[in-house]
Amino acid sequence: MDDLYRDAVAAAREAGQAFASETMHIRAGEAFGRVVERISHLQRNECEGADESGSVVARVDGNGRLVGLKISAGAVSHLKGELLETHCVQAIANARAAMAKEFGTAMAEIVAEPDDSWRADAEAAVAAFKERFGSGR
Repeated sequence: MDDLYRDAVAAAREAGQAFASETMHIRAGEAFGRVVERISHLQRNECEGADESGSVVARVDGNGRLVGLKISAGAVSHLKGELLETHCVQAIANARAAMAKEFGTAMAEIVAEPDDSWRADAEAAVAAFKERFGSGR
């Protein structure tokens, strides 16, 4: 009867470990889902950037694709072709940099979000492992 009891206890511990592990996987999946949701939201946003003079303003989507370009009448009449091109490129680059900054800020916020809900499950899994296999000393 002692062997049967020990086997039942061992099986219960293994089931507990599996449950704790599964719970951690579920929570990790939920956290990943929040990251994907946040990125999807950012990809639907648009950002603007201007050249150094402010006469050219570009708008890009969350993937960095150009969706709008406004060139002031003054820029068209006062800038030569190659210089106007340089101002357009600068505005597009600044719009993309603004979008990259938004993504960076969002990722920093996600990483900084305190989520200790996994801690109890992880501690239970470690305790069950140590109990089953010893503390490693």
